[in-house]
Amino acid sequence: MLNPRWIVGKTVARVDLNPFDDGKGGTAHAPVIYFTDGSSISFSTEETDMEGYGISINYLERPGME
Repeated sequence: MLNPRWIVGKTVARVDLNPFDDGKGGTAHAPVIYFTDGSSISFSTEETDMEGYGISINYLERPGME
């Protein structure tokens, strides 16, 4: 889970929208936001048992910081 403090003050280097075929004649996206320090965030869908959806924000530390 993302801790907002991990990204406060960072500078965005680039955003990749990563478009792909949605299987229904349209386009879906899997965006990734890359920061200048090499870290990034991506997003995934969380399906609930209550017919709703949420979004998970995934944080990847810059390479070599694991």
